[in-house]
Parts: sequence; structure tokens; C-alpha cells
Amino acid sequence: MKNKRIVLLSFFILLFFTQFASAQTGQGSLRWYPWDEGVLKAYNTKKFILVYIFKARINQIQPMVIGAFANPEAQELLEKHFIPIRFDAQSEGIVTIGTEHYTQIEWAQKLGIKQFPTILVYDEQLDLIAHGNHFEPPEFVQFLKFIIGRYYKYCSFEEYTGKKNY
Repeated sequence: MKNKRIVLLSFFILLFFTQFASAQTGQGSLRWYPWDEGVLKAYNTKKFILVYIFKARINQIQPMVIGAFANPEAQELLEKHFIPIRFDAQSEGIVTIGTEHYTQIEWAQKLGIKQFPTILVYDEQLDLIAHGNHFEPPEFVQFLKFIIGRYYKYCSFEEYTGKKNY
């Protein structure tokens, strides 16, 4: 009987730490795509492309990943309407754009990104339709709904939310 309790207790401790680690790394069920694969998938599925650009060396990924991206409502909206792409603006990892190859550092510079973290949203034709910086979970869900409803065609995000700045 004692062994059964130890096994059961061990199972629950393992389950807790697995869930905690998942939330800490922002894994959940959200799949992040590399740039080239994500763009092709977005084109084929007619989904929006959400690009999350961060600098891992200064721990900018954690607050957004743990907060906004780990939010269950945000994950549901992302999975249904977006192809999420994430890259580190300090990484030497390669991004392929057509026939050109860039490091993630070069690609962030080419995009003119100077504030981190940054979110860029493109349509499936790679037209930039919206951008933003750090979001708290409720604001991030509003931002996703702003894109999904195509309100960006008629107003700014600030107008949509009734705020002057976000």
C-alpha cells in the first residue's frame, strides 16, 4: 500500500513539473514554424503569418511566451487562424527568403526591427498588415481578434481598443 502511494505521488509530482516546464518554455500545443516552411504553409492554408522576433540573450522571450502565447484563448486563435514563426534576432540561424539566405540577425536588421520583442503579422501574400510590441495576455487576444476580423483595414489597433497607445 505504501509503495502504491509513493508511485502515485511520484506520478503527480512528475505531471506537475512537466506542466510547469511546458508553461515556462511556452511549448503548450503551439507549433512554431521556421520562416520558409511557415510562409509556404500560410500560402497553402490562407492563414495569417505571425512573426515573433525576440532577443533570447536578454530574456525577452520569457514574459511574452509564458504570458501571452501560453494563454489558452490565444493558443486557440493562433492555431486556427495563424502560422506562428519565431526567431531570435541575435541568432546565426539561417532564414531563407526566396533564393536569398540570411542569418536571423541580418533578417531582423533587414526588416528594420529596433525594439524587442516585436510581432509582425502578414497575410498569406506576405503583405505586412499589422505590428506590435510586447503584449499582456488580454491585449494579445484583442490583437489577434483585430487581425482575424480584418479590422486593420478600417482602423488602427488603438482605435479598435479605444486606447491611445498600447
